Amino acid sequence: MIDNDFSYWKALGNRYWPAFYLIDKQGRLRARYVGETHAGDKRAKAVEAKVSQLLGRRINRRPA
Repeated sequence: MIDNDFSYWKALGNRYWPAFYLIDKQGRLRARYVGETHAGDKRAKAVEAKVSQLLGRRINRRPA
């Protein structure tokens, strides 16, 4: 999303960068994550799990 005038940022009351928001198709905020994330880290796994939960899917992960 491009938010050059920060209108969406302000509408969400965002105070952090980076911040990740999961919005459902009805426009409801379903989850918010604050801070950097990288593929495979704890936060990325939490985001993936929430997306899968919202989509009604199960995540199959290999043991670490």
